[in-house]
Amino acid sequence: MPTRISSSLIILFAVLLTGQSCSLPFMDQDKREPDGGLYRSDTHGRTWVQRGNAAAKNSIGIRDASIRTIKFDPRNPDRLMVGTYEYGIWISDNAGSTWTPSSIATGDVKCISYKASDPDVQYIGYGSTVRQSLDNGRTWKVVYTDGQRQSITCVQADRIVPTTIWALTSGGKLIRSLDEGRTWSIAVTIKPISPRFIYQDDQVPGHLFIFTRTAGIIDVDTDANAWQDISGGLKKYRGGLTIYGVEVTPGTPTVWTLATKYGILQSFDRGSTWKVIPTTVSPGTSAIRSIALNHRDPREMLITIGTRLHRSTDAGETWSMVNIPTTRVPNMVIFDPDRVDRLFVGTFYVKPS
Repeated sequence: MPTRISSSLIILFAVLLTGQSCSLPFMDQDKREPDGGLYRSDTHGRTWVQRGNAAAKNSIGIRDASIRTIKFDPRNPDRLMVGTYEYGIWISDNAGSTWTPSSIATGDVKCISYKASDPDVQYIGYGSTVRQSLDNGRTWKVVYTDGQRQSITCVQADRIVPTTIWALTSGGKLIRSLDEGRTWSIAVTIKPISPRFIYQDDQVPGHLFIFTRTAGIIDVDTDANAWQDISGGLKKYRGGLTIYGVEVTPGTPTVWTLATKYGILQSFDRGSTWKVIPTTVSPGTSAIRSIALNHRDPREMLITIGTRLHRSTDAGETWSMVNIPTTRVPNMVIFDPDRVDRLFVGTFYVKPS
């Protein structure tokens, strides 16, 4: 019987005989397609497809990006804007299928805030500046520069007073503009914190609730220009102060649901007391990296642990799991605001230690 030699071996023998070098596909691990950026599911989370290609040729797109934030245009859910760790802000007009860079196409953008009364206007923190867009994110102008060169860690357009803008600096200054960014003043100085999410509760006017990344929750009384740490209840749970994701469900009562290093924690009294939502892992053993609640049925919860999406339809009593096809950390999961069968996951590259 004749001996059969595979085509891969023939190529390898030819390389050795001629003294030339080449890179074989199965040997080159550094040229794999990037598996970061954004993933979308149109099947309620059962299957996932990477959505990061650029709309223009010869552009990097966001397939290799680490996603900081995902925002939907309030008038058109197919229009998405993402802030990234290294590639600035990118925009999609087709639900994430293709992407176009804004005029800020490099650098770290942690948060994006829409003006409630005019969604064509957005605000971001970028370096030590607050920037404003008047054309739905395409171009940006500086409306504030911090004189102490402190980084702007988050910006929030006031949902109740349309002309008011809030921004937080890395040094803990909460600054305020009452005229859409033309002039600014310090409202209050908090301890240095890194915000994850800033929330205005309609039932508690005059207050901002700042959910931080590693220091729990801060309640700012903007009328009295005072603040207090309301994390006492979280301190009972080892890792509870490290917050990866926040879901606020308005109502009576307002419900706070947190994804933390400890697990899922939920409060019905604005942080005075907390209850643990059971998951597939023991509390404190695996960080819950993100959380999303179905806005039509808050009993449906989505969380990510490792590279798996976990889904519960009964407020955490039972769970199902599916793999997300990435080697990176799925650091946020979000429902499409218009159709709950469409989901998005943002990923983040964490350098191996």
